[in-house]
Amino acid sequence: MREVKYRAWVEREKVLVDVLSIDFKEKTVKLPIQTPVISDYWWDETTWNFEDVILMQYTGLKDKNGVEIYEGNIVNHLYHYYAGHGVVLEENEIIVIEDIAKLPFDRSSVECEIIGNIYENPELLEGEII
Repeated sequence: MREVKYRAWVEREKVLVDVLSIDFKEKTVKLPIQTPVISDYWWDETTWNFEDVILMQYTGLKDKNGVEIYEGNIVNHLYHYYAGHGVVLEENEIIVIEDIAKLPFDRSSVECEIIGNIYENPELLEGEII
């Protein structure tokens, strides 16, 4: 069984953070948000409604550098002799990479490296996916 973890993209703040907890009944998430205190920073927990964030689930996989792969990550990949980049998605409980050329690859057969995500780095997709 894979580890269940989420990150959240908060559009209003333009920030991607780890999710501390999820309340499915109340449809809220608790997130760490950086708060200024004099000249230093400290982390504070804030509660956000589901409609104010976009959740990105951990796939249970890591890229070739050991970095955890989340849905919505953009990866460079090598599939046999085909190199390209695409978005990590989960479809019918199967992790795939939807390439810019719209070709899905089974993650188990692809070597990949995270280069960004669809929220912070949409320019990497050149408007082809999303």
